Amino acid sequence: RFLSCSSDKTIKIWNKEISGKFICQATLSGHKGNICKAISISEARIASCSYDCTIKIWSTTTFKVLASMEGHKREVTSILELKDGRLLSNSLDPENTLFFWDLKTYKKKTTPQIKGLGISGERNKLIQIDYQRILLDNTNPTFSFKKNIDMI
Repeated sequence: RFLSCSSDKTIKIWNKEISGKFICQATLSGHKGNICKAISISEARIASCSYDCTIKIWSTTTFKVLASMEGHKREVTSILELKDGRLLSNSLDPENTLFFWDLKTYKKKTTPQIKGLGISGERNKLIQIDYQRILLDNTNPTFSFKKNIDMI
């Protein structure tokens, strides 16, 4: 099974039939802007981020929104479930702040705060290197960079 997300503001969950053909199992609607990324996270959930400045958590059993998380001032462009169970998000915020979210309460954590990276963009990827570090990778071919970020 796999996910797709789109500028039509939907997420689709696809399943492969025995014949090898993929069929759409569900279409999830709820974002008010283009969806930048959708990822499968623990406990039968999906996380998605959007140009509507929110992150949504969805159930893969009921296909309903479990939470809508707000805090970014601009479009949320990348999300990553960390190995310790938190969610990390990046956006086009003027301060280039990375937010950490508690996936049990769906609340933004106040610490650690990683601000002023001087980097944001639609093509940013977040990659966890180990329990202490993440890599923020901008894959834009005209302005490419990689930055290691130490987490607390």
